[in-house]
Amino acid sequence: MSIKLDINKIHITQILKAMTSNLSLYDYLNYLGDSAIQRGANEIKVLAEDKDEYPIHFIDNGHKFRDFISNEGIFLHELHLKAPLLYSSTAFSNFIELSNYVNASNNQKISLNLFNDSQNELKISSDNVDFEYLQKLSESENQSLNCLSLKKVVCNLDDNHRDNFYNFLNTLKNNFTYRYHKLIDKKILKITFLPERKPLINFNPLFENSIFKKEISEIKLDGRKYKCKIKSHVISKNTSKEEIKASCPSGSLEGSCGIFFYNSNNILINKPSYFNLQKTLNVQYAKKENLLKHIKIEICFEGLIDSSLEACRTFLKDKKNKILISNLIEKATKEVDQIIIPRINEKPDKLMIMNSIFQKKIQELRSQELTDDQCLGQLIKLYPNKDHQRIIKEIMLNVN
Repeated sequence: MSIKLDINKIHITQILKAMTSNLSLYDYLNYLGDSAIQRGANEIKVLAEDKDEYPIHFIDNGHKFRDFISNEGIFLHELHLKAPLLYSSTAFSNFIELSNYVNASNNQKISLNLFNDSQNELKISSDNVDFEYLQKLSESENQSLNCLSLKKVVCNLDDNHRDNFYNFLNTLKNNFTYRYHKLIDKKILKITFLPERKPLINFNPLFENSIFKKEISEIKLDGRKYKCKIKSHVISKNTSKEEIKASCPSGSLEGSCGIFFYNSNNILINKPSYFNLQKTLNVQYAKKENLLKHIKIEICFEGLIDSSLEACRTFLKDKKNKILISNLIEKATKEVDQIIIPRINEKPDKLMIMNSIFQKKIQELRSQELTDDQCLGQLIKLYPNKDHQRIIKEIMLNVN
C-alpha cells in the first residue's frame, strides 16, 4: 500500500494557505507593527469600515514596502522571502493590496486575489493607486504614505465576517497598545484610528509613575554575548483596581507578571511569563502563586533589533543568566508583603493621594493629544466612582 499525490488535483491557493496556516494572529500583528517601525514609521493609522467586504487599511509613513517586486515571476517557496507581507497576509485574507503614494504622478499599488481560476499560478496585478482616502491623506499631510488593505479577514472559521472583523480589530488594539507601550508613552510612535483620528492609549504593564510600584534592584550586564539592563519591580498588594485594569488587556495582575524582554527599540518582545523558572524557585509553595503575580522583571537589551522570541530563549539558556534572574525573583518575593501603600479610605490624606494619581493620569492622556472631553471620557471609564469623577473634573478645571 502507498500514498500518492495527484498534482493535478491540487490548487496553488490550497498550498499557500497550508504554508501560512501555522501563523497566529498574534505573530501576524507583531510583524505588521514591527515592520512599519523598522521601515522608519512613527505613526500608524488604521481605517476600518463596517460595510460590504469589511475592509481594513493599515497606513504608515515609513519607507516603501519591500514587497514591491519586479515583473519577473516568483516561485511559491520564495514568496515569504521576496514579498513577506503579501505572504503572511494570505493567512487571514483572500484579498491583499499594497499601496505606496508619493504624489499624483508617483504612486503604485499591487494586488493579490486568491480567488482565481488558474490552478498553478497566482497573478499579482500592478496599477496606480486608486484609494481616494489615501491620496487625500497623503496630500493633506504632505508626506508619502504606505497602505496595506485587507478584505473579509478571517480569525475564526466558525465566525461570520462581521464577528471576524471586530475580533481582528480588538486583538489589534490590545496587541499594539501592549507591545509598543513604551514607544507610545514616549511619543516615539503614534497609533490612530480613522476617521475619528483618535490616538490609542497604551497599557502600562510596568506601572510607570505609579505610587503602587517599587523598584527593588537594577543590574547592568555588559558581556560579550549580552548587553542589557535588568530591573526588578514589585507591585503593592493593595494596588488600585483602576491601575491594574489599565496595565494589560486582561486587566489583572496574573495577566501581566513575570519577565518582560525589550529589544533596543523598546519593543516588548514576548508575552510576559516566568519561562518555567517558577518551578525551581526557592519560594514557599503555598504562597508562590500569590507572590509571583506582583513581580515584574524588566530586561532591556542593547544593540538588539531582533524582536523574535528566540532572543529571550537564548538569554535564559545561559546558566548564569538563569540563576541571576531566579535570584532576582526570589529576592522580590520577600518584598511583596513589605510594600503596602496606605489605603485611601483609611487615611486623612485621601484627597492628596487621589489628586496625585489623577493628575498623573490626566497628564498622560493629554500627552496623547486628546481633547479635555476625550480625556474626561477615558477617565470616567477608568474611575466609575462618582466621588472620584468629581475630583477629576475639579482638577481638569484648575490644571492647564
